[in-house]
Amino acid sequence: MILAMALGFAALQTTQDSGKARRVAPAENPANWVTDDDYPAEALRQDQSGTVGFRLLIGSKGEVTGCEVTSSSGSSVLDQASCSLLSARAKFKPALDASGKPIASQFNSRFTWKIPPTVPEAIENWYIAATVQVSEEGVPLSCAPESSGKHGKMGYDPCSAFRLGTPSPFLAEVTGINGKTYTFVAESALVFDGFGAAPDFRYLKPGHRLVALKETRFEVSETGAVEKCEDLPTGKEGVLAKFPSICGDQRASFAPAQTTDGKPRRVTAMVWTIASVTAE
Repeated sequence: MILAMALGFAALQTTQDSGKARRVAPAENPANWVTDDDYPAEALRQDQSGTVGFRLLIGSKGEVTGCEVTSSSGSSVLDQASCSLLSARAKFKPALDASGKPIASQFNSRFTWKIPPTVPEAIENWYIAATVQVSEEGVPLSCAPESSGKHGKMGYDPCSAFRLGTPSPFLAEVTGINGKTYTFVAESALVFDGFGAAPDFRYLKPGHRLVALKETRFEVSETGAVEKCEDLPTGKEGVLAKFPSICGDQRASFAPAQTTDGKPRRVTAMVWTIASVTAE
């Protein structure tokens, strides 16, 4: 499990059970409230971990009615994910007063986000894209994701960078739109040498104007380690220049490519990250 849950739980309103009184208690195993699959992708990419202290407000039916971070993990992403997940999943046996009547209470505890062990990814090409409809004011109105292949740690949810209905600082840097509605397309692809051709990028099609292009090259060694990772200058990085390099992710590893006789071999890979807009 990624979460080491502290079991020294204590409700604030009583220190011990007395008569019919009862402290609030988990109705199920707290370790099931958050799983490995819940680790926020952004926190993984930034190698963030840490212990979160929290206080849950519990209603008289055992439901979570509120959550407060009492001690930060050092990562706002992990702190927010903690309260979001606990509020949605945690269930309790409500506290009882001296007459045995269910009452509202509070529940304090903490747990630690631990980055899961790295599982080697398969040598497989992938492609992801997000098609975003943008208003005249530069506000994303809708986002349609698409993908092919199995993208792992180097991939991401293509629509996660856009909050619908909220002005986007990223889109604000897209120039030449002149106050018109438009379609913004973000694309990313990983292609291994000898494992198929690059995808049919949308930005190359008629009606699209290139906004930014970023290229990264790396090698996967005979042991599956990522080596010689470097961003290649394109002169067209534009709005993508401020994005962190995938070369900073030291956890990525792959199941080694193999020769025809089954021996591990080194392979080169290219990653493209592209932004384009349709003709205005």
